[in-house]
Amino acid sequence: MIQQDDLADALGRLTNQGDKDIFGAALERAQTLDPSTRDMIEYGLSMAGLSPSDLAYQQHLYPFDPPASAADMAKTQSGCGLTTEAIWRAGKVADARLRLPYGPRSVAGGVLYAVSLEKAIAQHHGAWFDASRTGFAAFEPGDAPIIGCKGCPGLWARNTFTDEHEFTVLYVEDDGVTVHSLDGGQPGIAIRTRRVVFVPEHKEIWMASLDATVERDGRPSKGRRLLGITRSVLLLRELDTEPPPSPSPSPSLEQGTP
Repeated sequence: MIQQDDLADALGRLTNQGDKDIFGAALERAQTLDPSTRDMIEYGLSMAGLSPSDLAYQQHLYPFDPPASAADMAKTQSGCGLTTEAIWRAGKVADARLRLPYGPRSVAGGVLYAVSLEKAIAQHHGAWFDASRTGFAAFEPGDAPIIGCKGCPGLWARNTFTDEHEFTVLYVEDDGVTVHSLDGGQPGIAIRTRRVVFVPEHKEIWMASLDATVERDGRPSKGRRLLGITRSVLLLRELDTEPPPSPSPSPSLEQGTP
């Protein structure tokens, strides 16, 4: 579990009362989740409010790179996928590529780029939900949606970037469409809230800004279309490598049981 001091520090970095309320609600709800998802949510919350210039940001997102390289990369790279990777490591997602230095990964490119790697891992584990041609999806805490698709045909964004963006779901309001998340690449790490807009006539799902309106074609006036979701509960986890404790001698019938 995450240290309480780290969570308290993160809460202290938040300046918006709405963000603080979401932080508290997410932390409370996390205690009802399975241990891996709880650890992921708590770890994500512990990073809230960090900026690329913060040493803690660089240590969380570039833990396997030399400090000087981490500081340089943090200045120019989007941290959304790297934030997801840090959260997955906290949840013990079983993929050795999550522990490779990012400097060499970014040079190699391809599937080793952040966001691309998370999608590949999800597909390998059978945890990827393809939302590119569907009109409905549900979101659960710990899920990692990807929105936008710069190289895809069709409409993928309105009045915002078309580039892919990844975030971690903290929780969903009872209305089923208000999604609170922890996002890297803001350019720091921030709490965000979006509204899901289902567009079944086009077989699309959009994550809209809260101030967006629904246009005549059913799509929001501002937001990005959902590419897919990594289902946290379907990701394979690392097994505990510590040997199990030696079993205690079974009590005899004469001794009885308490």
